[in-house]
This record gives sequence, structure tokens and C-alpha cells, in this order.
Amino acid sequence: MIAETFANGSSLIHKLDPRFKIVTGVLLSSLAAILNHYIAISYMLMLVILVTTISKIPVVSIIRRLLIVNGFIGFLWLIIPFTHPGTIVYQLGFLRVTFEGLHFVALITLKTNALILIFITHFSSSNVATIGHTLQYFKLPAKFISLLLFTYRYIDVMAQEYSRLVRAAKVRCFKPGTNFHTYRTYAYFVGMLIINATNRGEKIHHAMKCRCFNGKYYSLQTFKSANTDWFYITIILINILVIGGLEWGNITP
Repeated sequence: MIAETFANGSSLIHKLDPRFKIVTGVLLSSLAAILNHYIAISYMLMLVILVTTISKIPVVSIIRRLLIVNGFIGFLWLIIPFTHPGTIVYQLGFLRVTFEGLHFVALITLKTNALILIFITHFSSSNVATIGHTLQYFKLPAKFISLLLFTYRYIDVMAQEYSRLVRAAKVRCFKPGTNFHTYRTYAYFVGMLIINATNRGEKIHHAMKCRCFNGKYYSLQTFKSANTDWFYITIILINILVIGGLEWGNITP
């Protein structure tokens, strides 16, 4: 199965009712996506860093994921400041760095890191099965929830099937290279994965019909809110109002 390393913990964030975590996560991520002032987005980033600290998620794991994301953002720093129109702040030959370009890519960097931390603390701190069960409380379409849970379950199955095909090829002394034989072999891999996925899908369909599956998941897990949940969401809402005031109040970016 897919390892859910962030879902294993006993911190305050892990113990929160998943319904409250989803609501606060959606609110924070939606707000972070529309912020355009440095003060507001910096306040948001400090808030989510504080929540991340409370969650006691291993710092090394978080930094590793942030480095991957910021590696892609690094390419934006090499392109946007030199191509975005605006006031020139530095010029080296034909290369011109604009203030608007620096402002734009800096906002992207801050907002992206804030969003990653929000998703880690509010969504990854619960396993996918719990999230799928929680979404039923919000009356999301049953087909969407089924698609989410089946996709999560069988991504790992397809990965195992691919590993099996690779091992079978290695046993037959297959060595990948830049030649037609390699391209044809990988094409066979893709074709076999599609065929096996289709066959497995049919078996799952028949198995679910035998168990009278009606499109809805039932779980013995029940959610019960506590004072801690209400206190947390209240604090988050207060901070959202503060961030909104910083964003849409009379301040300079």
C-alpha cells in the first residue's frame, strides 16, 4: 500500500476531527491562492509554519518535499524576472530584470510554500480512507468519492504490476537503451498494464456487484467534535479575518 507517513502521529493536529481539518484546510488554501500583498502572505506563511510545528511532522520529510517544489520554482526565478514587463531595476547587457517580475515570482514562491504546508498539515495528516469517509458528510457526489478511493487503492496495485513486468524483463536479460528494441519493450509494458488493468477492473466490478455495492461506502468510524476542534477552527477564522484585513485594508504591498 502507499505509505502515508504524515498520517501517523499523535499531535494536536492529528487528533482534530477530520471534518474540521478539511474545512480549515480549504479556507486557508483558498485564501492563500488569492493573496497579493507581501504582508498578508507572510502572515499566512508564519501561521501555517506554526501549525506545522504543532503537528510534529518530521522536519526532514517536510523540507525534502519543499525542496522538490522549490526546485521547479527556481526555474521561474530564471525566467519571469527577465521576461515580465515593468520597471527595470537591473540590466546586464540585453538582460533586464524588472521590479514587477521579481514581485510576481516572489509571491508565487511564498504562496506555493504556504499551500504545500497547508496541504501537509490539514490533508496529509489524515489517511485517504478517512478523508473519503469525511467527504460524505459534505454531501459530495458518491461517484467522486468512489473514484478517489479506488484510485488511491489501485495506484499501488498498478505499481506492483509494473514492477513485476520489469522483473520479468530483467530475468530475460533486458537492458534498456536508446534503440528500437527498448522503445518496443516499453510499449509492450504499457499495453500489458492497460490489459491487466482492464481485466482487474472487470473482476473488481463483478466482486462489488456480488457484495451488493450500491455506490456508497459505509464505515464503522464515527466523528465527534470536541472543544479542541471548535477552539482550533475559531483561532483559524480569527487569523483569516486578520489576513483579510491585511490584504484588503489600506496597506502597501
